[in-house]
Amino acid sequence: MTRKRAVVYTRVSTDKEEQKLSLAMQREVYEEYCKRENLELVDIFADEGFSGTNARREKFIEMMYRAGLDFDERIKDSDIFHTSDREPEFDYIITKDVSRYARNEEIGMSTAKQLRALGVYIRFEHGGVSTEDKNWKLLLTILFSVAEGYSQDLSEKIKFTKEHNARKHRYRPARLPYGFTWDKDRKIVKVPEQAGIVEYIFNSYAEKGGMILSKELNEKNIPTQRNHQWSNDKIGRIIKNRIYTGTAVVHQTYKDDVTSTERKRRDESEFIIIPNAVPRIISDEQYEEAQKVRLSRVNTSIKKRGRKVSYNDIYFQKIKCGVCGKGFKKHTTTGSGKKKKINYMCMSRVKHAGCGCRGVALNNLNKGLEEININYLADTMKEQVQYKKLIDSLAKELARVEGTRKQLQEQIDRLDSECDGLADNIKEFSEKGNTKLVNRYEKKFDIKSNELEELEVQLESINVEKIQRLKQKVEQKKDLIQQLKKNQSFTNEEKLQLLQKVVVTDLELEYFFTMPNYDDEMQEFNSIFKDSPIKVGLQPIPHGITVRRNHKEAKVHWNQLVEDYEAREQHESDYPYEDEVMLDAQHYENWEEAKG
Repeated sequence: MTRKRAVVYTRVSTDKEEQKLSLAMQREVYEEYCKRENLELVDIFADEGFSGTNARREKFIEMMYRAGLDFDERIKDSDIFHTSDREPEFDYIITKDVSRYARNEEIGMSTAKQLRALGVYIRFEHGGVSTEDKNWKLLLTILFSVAEGYSQDLSEKIKFTKEHNARKHRYRPARLPYGFTWDKDRKIVKVPEQAGIVEYIFNSYAEKGGMILSKELNEKNIPTQRNHQWSNDKIGRIIKNRIYTGTAVVHQTYKDDVTSTERKRRDESEFIIIPNAVPRIISDEQYEEAQKVRLSRVNTSIKKRGRKVSYNDIYFQKIKCGVCGKGFKKHTTTGSGKKKKINYMCMSRVKHAGCGCRGVALNNLNKGLEEININYLADTMKEQVQYKKLIDSLAKELARVEGTRKQLQEQIDRLDSECDGLADNIKEFSEKGNTKLVNRYEKKFDIKSNELEELEVQLESINVEKIQRLKQKVEQKKDLIQQLKKNQSFTNEEKLQLLQKVVVTDLELEYFFTMPNYDDEMQEFNSIFKDSPIKVGLQPIPHGITVRRNHKEAKVHWNQLVEDYEAREQHESDYPYEDEVMLDAQHYENWEEAKG
């Protein structure tokens, strides 16, 4: 007699070592079970720590596929399986209890019915229930309903605990982000190797972008936290995560109920900020700079929302058409010998919108940049005025903040001392059994404790380090500006950092530059000290330097201009008084006409 085929469905820990041990033990247990029941064990499907409240589990979906059911991925807010024409690869699904299979009554009952129709039955070890039983519908409806209720109750308790911990500034995530781990005392500490990778990602993101970084890390066999390959998305998640500045942002999303498959985003006013949640890996400035770069690489227009832009294009969004004003788009073609050629074309011309401005090759843009001398642009007065305003304002605000901080600390010390005294009184009268005085002192203690907590929150909000970091940025910018002023010659890379745009016409390339200034630092100062902002002043007018183009038509044009100029110069040399004679003749004609 042919033995019936069976598979096992279970869930295991996300820890790799525990997972291996768990799977090995479960295989041993279920091989014994199948032997007793005269079943052939075909496979074990084990999902890593997924909730049973929905069907979006990798191995669960694979198991259903091999049983003849297809998961409908098109429907986002519910889990639906469709019956296929495939023959099931097994006859039984064995699982420990209903909560392992599903904690959602709708998913559990619907899939059980579909599987029965295909000749596949589910056996639940605990309770001895099987979908082969006559009363299976009644029993499973009750069991799935209890499991779902338990999940809902557990979910509410977990949500309450998480929110309570967050509001008390206690960071207790279910899984720590890449770069961190728990030590033996359950404190969050850095993983040195991973922290180094995080630093490298932030330092290299502007230059390389997510695709190149993920490729580099994969080539070096550096895995993600869960031993997977890196991808552009994974790099992006690290870049977006504020946790690497030491600050955790929690309470950002929620689900309508425990069985929902979709997480909704809360309003930012509901987010909970936990400062000093983990050891800092990067500075706030590094994080903010990375966000600027990330956002600059996403096209947020309505028609092409979310489309990524090229991060290795040194002239990206810097080339403008001098005829129609549109931007230029990069085009890469393969020439003879499979050598790549890079050109830029006017977007209007690409879309056949009537602009006749000819394109420009990357090589010609670089050659034009090499010809330009920008030394004289470095010497401006605006930066000196900005620097003095910033340094004076920072010194004034730092002194004010330090004074406020000192006053708050004195009040905290006084309240702390009062609380200690009240605690001693409570202890003393508790031992004497004087309930009336104990209650009185406890009320006072609660009032003083609340005052103390409010003052400590105020003290935490005064970020002296932030002001000092801004001051350091200003000094670094000053050093950069001084270095530029002393620079005798600029490389193309240095010029590109100062390049604002290139205006292209058929005959000329006009390069516009803006020298570094303190506008960003002044805006940052104004965001910190909203009550005493510094006026940013007028934006600098970019300086344009023109370079002649060297294609055939341009050369003819410029050569003709030179010939015309030289001919005129020669003519003026041969007939130096011609213009004066003609002018005198004109004056005579006018005099004769007036006299007549």
